[in-house]
Amino acid sequence: MAASDGVYRPVGGDLRNVGLDAVRDVAGTGVPLAATDDGLYRLGNGWLSEREGTFAVVGAGIVDGGPEERAHAATAETLYARDGDEWGPVDLPVEGAVADVAYGECVYTVTEDGTFLVEADPERTADGTGGWRHRSLGLPEVAALAVV
Repeated sequence: MAASDGVYRPVGGDLRNVGLDAVRDVAGTGVPLAATDDGLYRLGNGWLSEREGTFAVVGAGIVDGGPEERAHAATAETLYARDGDEWGPVDLPVEGAVADVAYGECVYTVTEDGTFLVEADPERTADGTGGWRHRSLGLPEVAALAVV
């Protein structure tokens, strides 16, 4: 759980603070990740810095049929994707701060101003080109995304 005073993990019937400050988001799939006002962190032997900056969003999951875990994190300006041990910027086809990232048949993200995006593999698209597709939802002030 992300909180202003740190990351909390369930231990027995309680919640235990496991460090960091000003945590905005956490991802628990695979190696835990935390987005904070000071940067992006992963849990190893303590919290290890992955990238500096003010991060608001982090997500991790497995795309259906994919062999490996995917992870994304976002600042107010940029969405980053993890490739192995490195984080690199993602070239999205729209402007706007990313509100959340989710995983299912593809990678999904939504911006705070209500644009839904899908990163589709070429095999999943009718034209075989793949890449990021987007559509305005007409819903401003988006805060989260759930894929069911």
